[in-house]
Amino acid sequence: MSVNQSNRSPAGAILVALLVSLLLAWLLLAGSAAWMTKQELSQSAAWPFATAVVCISAFAGGWISAFLQKNRGLVCGAIEGLLMVGILFSFLFIQGGTLTEMQELRYAMTICAGCTGGFCGILRAERRRHVSK
Repeated sequence: MSVNQSNRSPAGAILVALLVSLLLAWLLLAGSAAWMTKQELSQSAAWPFATAVVCISAFAGGWISAFLQKNRGLVCGAIEGLLMVGILFSFLFIQGGTLTEMQELRYAMTICAGCTGGFCGILRAERRRHVSK
């Protein structure tokens, strides 16, 4: 590991990845809402779609942040997952909702998806570094 790489702050990579993952979540939520409307699905079917969208977005955010950072993949992914959970929790708090066990499970899945994305992102960055040498 070079000196430049070990002193690199992950804040920029995490911010870029968070913005990309929020954009991806917005696009996927809009697409799934349009598909649900076309299929005439009930409102109860929205929770699985929303959970999948947030997990996919957290995975993508973790992957991007780890790929840009090129080290500390699990940490970058966990931070991305925690930021996504923080945003979701703030929406819940603003609406005056209560935290249920199912929501806790979804939050845990989001953090795990971010960690998995971070791990996969660092693997991809390592493979790319070895191919370019």
